Amino acid sequence: MITRKIKNGELRRAFEIANISFELEIHNLDIEDPIEEYLTKNPKTRFDLYCMEHWASFLDDDSTMLGSIMVTPYEVYFDGNICSMGGVGAVSTLPQYRGMGAVGSCMNKYLNDSYKSGFIFSSLFPFSRCFYQKFGYDIGSNIIVYSIDLRSIKKLKAKGTIEILENGKGLNDVKKVYEDFSLGYNLSSFRKDIDFNWLFDVNSAKQKKYVYLYKNIYGEPKAVMLFEKKASGSSFNMECSHFYFSDQEGLLGLLDFCASFSTYYSKLYFKAPENINIPDMLNDIALYPLERNLHFNGMVRVINVQKVLEMAQYCGTGSIIIKVNDDVILENNKIFNVTFKDKKAISVLTGDYEWDIELSINDFSRFILGTHHINDILFMDSVNIRCDFEKLSQVFYKKPILITEIF
Repeated sequence: MITRKIKNGELRRAFEIANISFELEIHNLDIEDPIEEYLTKNPKTRFDLYCMEHWASFLDDDSTMLGSIMVTPYEVYFDGNICSMGGVGAVSTLPQYRGMGAVGSCMNKYLNDSYKSGFIFSSLFPFSRCFYQKFGYDIGSNIIVYSIDLRSIKKLKAKGTIEILENGKGLNDVKKVYEDFSLGYNLSSFRKDIDFNWLFDVNSAKQKKYVYLYKNIYGEPKAVMLFEKKASGSSFNMECSHFYFSDQEGLLGLLDFCASFSTYYSKLYFKAPENINIPDMLNDIALYPLERNLHFNGMVRVINVQKVLEMAQYCGTGSIIIKVNDDVILENNKIFNVTFKDKKAISVLTGDYEWDIELSINDFSRFILGTHHINDILFMDSVNIRCDFEKLSQVFYKKPILITEIF
């Protein structure tokens, strides 16, 4: 088996394999060849722009493609830094070649190539947690899906204004709201104009899709939502694919507006970060059901442990020695001696040290991103600990984390 990045002329086959594998039209195959040239010259989405970021496995003839993965690069936040992350998607193998290790070979090649090219993180949305744990990934951010009965929203009295956005109108306002919303969350993406393509695709007069922007009394953008009208039995719901707010006023402004639809919509569905408690932000809410459902929001992996430890934010001043076990990217398979002062690393050395904590790359990845409280870590059988609670809590602690993209 030969595994490598695809070459010009091979993208169409990778697209065909994804469509066959998922039994869906994931990719548009009506574009004339050369398909990669068309997409990169006329990109509508980030996926078009980076369409050649595919790793594929071939039979030994180096032409019969068995399967492939697509990786979309993003810039994301991590502990106050902006760094690179690859979003893995379109993981697919032709049915007749499944079980031969084509995807596993692609993942191993991609991860090692990413280390060499300077990437810091990788993320994906799995069909199986166990499968991707073999490559160093583990559960990353969670997200809360809210369902609010529109009759329950009372006495919000937002004083700002609402306007409908059509055909790309209000791009800068939407970008500002998204930036306010996402800043400070680990792994949220630093979006560029192309990441707001959904704003340009909405034609409210023809589709059942609507984008609304809330501004405060000073004309400052504070919240934005994109919702679709979805039938549920004999009633209809407002289902949001984008729902961002800069502050409490922005949230209340959107909810107050949504309440005006209560005569012909039943419920509002939207997603919010795990650390935001929406009911606590409401001035008043009537006794109708409000549901919160926890959804797993992807798996994460550190690509370069050294760089992550250099960028991480610590609590106070101190030191710790961490042994990381990584069977895929061997450069990470080391003992790291970290010294930090005033929350920042001042040195990250490698060597044969007596370690304070030993853990897999899977656990290291999610703990350093802030997915767990220290109390949770202390009781995990997969982690070996030789130091005290205080030392660990300076390095591994709960942080806001939110993967904002789907790939």
